[in-house]
Amino acid sequence: MNDEQLDFQLHRLNEGKSSCLEAGNWAYLDSKGGLHKLTNRGYYSPWKCNMWGSSYWFKGSWCLGEIGYSKGGLISTIEKRGLAPKWELGFGKGGV
Repeated sequence: MNDEQLDFQLHRLNEGKSSCLEAGNWAYLDSKGGLHKLTNRGYYSPWKCNMWGSSYWFKGSWCLGEIGYSKGGLISTIEKRGLAPKWELGFGKGGV
């Protein structure tokens, strides 16, 4: 996906919704306006489940986020903790 396609897709995200960017990688805009990158890191044998990681966009870079066992579970954790600042710049928000 090129920058223009990414910008187009992210700019149209609604709060509380996710969008698949490519296989295993999703964007999620939380209910408070924070932008998250959700990544399926693959099956983890000791726990017998998929591992999902998230990062959130802050001041021009991705910051460390949460780990979850499913995309839905990860989104639930993000919403409960509310750690990400509001997404105001970057991609479809007027510059990086």
